[in-house]
Amino acid sequence: MDSGMMRSMYAGVSGLKAHQTRMDVIGNNIANVNTVGYKSSSVTFKEMLSQTLRGAKAPQGGRGGVNPMQVGLGVGVGSITVDHTQGNLQPTGVTTDLAIQGNGYFVVNNGQKNLFTRAGRLNLDDNGYLVNVSNGFVIQGWMADISTGTINSGQDPENIHITDEYSIMNARATGNATISGNLDSQFGGTREITVDVLDSLGEMHTVTLSFTKRVPELTTTIGGWDLNFRATEPDINLNNLTIDFLADDDSQINASYNSGTNTVTVAADWDNSSTNAPADLEAIENAINDALNANGLASVDITATTTGAMTDFDGAGAITLSNPPSNTWDWNLVDVTDANLPASPASGTITFNPDGTINSGSNGSIAFDPTNGAATGQTINLDFSALTQLAEGFDFKINSDGYETGALEGFTIDDGGVITGSYSNGLVRPIGQIAIAYFVNPSGLMKEGETLFSPSENSGDPQIGEAGSGGRGKISVGNLEMSNVDLAEQFTDMITTQRGFQANSKIITTTDQMLQDLVNLKR
Repeated sequence: MDSGMMRSMYAGVSGLKAHQTRMDVIGNNIANVNTVGYKSSSVTFKEMLSQTLRGAKAPQGGRGGVNPMQVGLGVGVGSITVDHTQGNLQPTGVTTDLAIQGNGYFVVNNGQKNLFTRAGRLNLDDNGYLVNVSNGFVIQGWMADISTGTINSGQDPENIHITDEYSIMNARATGNATISGNLDSQFGGTREITVDVLDSLGEMHTVTLSFTKRVPELTTTIGGWDLNFRATEPDINLNNLTIDFLADDDSQINASYNSGTNTVTVAADWDNSSTNAPADLEAIENAINDALNANGLASVDITATTTGAMTDFDGAGAITLSNPPSNTWDWNLVDVTDANLPASPASGTITFNPDGTINSGSNGSIAFDPTNGAATGQTINLDFSALTQLAEGFDFKINSDGYETGALEGFTIDDGGVITGSYSNGLVRPIGQIAIAYFVNPSGLMKEGETLFSPSENSGDPQIGEAGSGGRGKISVGNLEMSNVDLAEQFTDMITTQRGFQANSKIITTTDQMLQDLVNLKR
């Protein structure tokens, strides 16, 4: 039997096998046209070995050269290449559905090794692991430091596992408070404000602070009276003001002001011998203020902690109010709810420039001991640097740090893969970050089924890092990457494959007929 005829038959058989393989690949592509993250494959053919019937001859002796004569021995599959171009993104609105825009692969672990995929349909399992829903493989990345919230993406990736320590945000005691706004420059008394702070258990305490404007005043004793004289508002004309209580003159109480000596003289029927004695301390205060106000001066507030008799003022003589520095305020820690204060509660002094900006005393601190079992010796730094002293009334703005205990209510994922938890105390903090792997030659990856890939010797090692860096794409949240199968292209390839298969089968039947004719010649 002629071996040449056998060559054509075997060539046809190789063609059938090659086209069958191509049809298998096309069928698999079409079957996965709606598979999330699927990457289509394509087949290329290569010529098999050729049988040389005659070698080539070089030109010689005036004769030209002769080309070789070779007969091909059929066709084989040259390559089956995976197309790793990105598929279209399908919006789902599910916050744990992720797609990669650009190069890269999600890293998952099956309990033994890392695998790689473009399919990003994820969910939390009962144990708090972030897993691929189709196979339960755990997404890899980096967990945030529980105390600082920092993420170290330079270390080896680990399971994304939202454990109990991430489910609860422990309380943080207040350590700093900023008090800004305005202290009224025309005010001469004491103004109290409250600041809400938190202890180490996350329980709230109300801190009361007082701000007292330094004005001319005097605390003194007259007979059985312990008295405080204090200007009701800043007035430099009351600095070193002298109040002179004259001897009894049987007259109704009266006072007069001498601007030359900056003195108020007060006369009255102190012993009530003419039934003109002042009725009370308020009557003395009113008489003094009438004299001051008539001359355009501010009033003086007179209070008594202990009282005596009106006769104590009879010829008591002169007392002089202080000469305080201008634009000066004293602050004091007055109270902290559910806490014990030190024996000497915190206090300080704030001075302002003539333009109302702060000059000194911009920082202070307070300390107290909560009585509810929280950590004692809590210290809070106070920042007064943004306070002003203008004639615009009081206006306080208070900000403090610290937070209550919070329970994890949900989480979000950004385009860098950072997982941020939202807690019941209104705060957010990083929980972890999803890793993305990049390959120099993704076409060299091995398919492992379930749209998973593993590295091969020709893919290069995975370069694992953050999304959006080092050639890695960003993460699109609420989307899934669909299959990149092009149906029009697959149907076209299917037609050409079918024609190729038919043509090769025709070679076999034709060769068989030729062999039959050859056998018939011998009959």
